[in-house]
Amino acid sequence: SFAQAQIDLEVRDFKLPHLLALLHGEPPARRVCEIGCATGELIAAFPVAPGGERVGLDISPRHIAAASDRFDAARFAGLRFIAGDFRSVALPAFDLVILSDVLEHVEDDAAFLRDAAQRGARVLINLPLECNWLNRRRAYGPADVSGHLRAYTLAQGLQLVASAGLQVQRWSRVWIDR
Repeated sequence: SFAQAQIDLEVRDFKLPHLLALLHGEPPARRVCEIGCATGELIAAFPVAPGGERVGLDISPRHIAAASDRFDAARFAGLRFIAGDFRSVALPAFDLVILSDVLEHVEDDAAFLRDAAQRGARVLINLPLECNWLNRRRAYGPADVSGHLRAYTLAQGLQLVASAGLQVQRWSRVWIDR
């Protein structure tokens, strides 16, 4: 579908390259988990070390069903999807945890980030910086069309990481205007 093509383009040409750039050419991690994976495009494309494992977690069983159908185990070795809250799913620790466009959807973003960080050695965050003129009249909250409870500035995003008791190692601000 057209919507699926848009998502694939966003992952391939925007999210994936910018998240990987934050790793500065480090070798791929062996175990990677994406919390809030939706229909799985990012975690399915994320590189792992040979024999590595990728896990996509989402609270929506419908999203997980779609991801599992699209990225079947026969073609995507080492990739699995789990429906549920990451805080209550029994999983071992990961080398890398990804939160891409998730924190703006949760009520207590600092606690969510802190809990997610306990699942891995490092956390990669993709956070939309929507405090800008394009969104000046947008009514954030439960009724927001995208489910965004809040908008972040860069300073607020960096403060969120500190509020979660984490340290920023690298960050990048990307603006696409097309």
